[in-house]
Amino acid sequence: MDLVLVVAALICLAMGAAVVFLFRKLLAGAKTLPVSADWINDLSVMRYRPMERLLDEEDYRFLASQSGCDRRMLRRIRSERRKLFRGYLACLNQDFKRVCGALRLLMMYSAQDRRDLATILYKQQARFALGMLAVQWRLALHACGLGTVEVHGLVSAMESMRLELRQIVPIETAAAA
Repeated sequence: MDLVLVVAALICLAMGAAVVFLFRKLLAGAKTLPVSADWINDLSVMRYRPMERLLDEEDYRFLASQSGCDRRMLRRIRSERRKLFRGYLACLNQDFKRVCGALRLLMMYSAQDRRDLATILYKQQARFALGMLAVQWRLALHACGLGTVEVHGLVSAMESMRLELRQIVPIETAAAA
């Protein structure tokens, strides 16, 4: 009986510590812009264009028609391309989060209320999250040999947020100077 109480108390302490840690992390937040104006100028969705063809079935059909290409080789190539695709996807997700974080900070420290931007931001975040779920599902199907993966929606959401940030940053940096 005493052992059960000790284990329960330890679990409660661990959970309490985790809640305190997360709460402090949320309250601390970022105090500076997570991106620079140079980063925004250099950011382009063109770096994600290879994703659109990376898992294209036409390439696999061409490879299958070549002599010396067997099923095992095609499976390995498909697997390697999915790994590359996931790498691009992780970079796209990270860039999207940075742009959204910068927009949230700019809204928070803006002298005027930016409800219009907040609405756009939340809609694009929801669109991006749903797009990521769809892409992950299609990646699972692709691993089973079914279909390809479409990323145009994710890339267009990223471009939309990049353009919003690009429009605001010069105004905000000039106002801060």
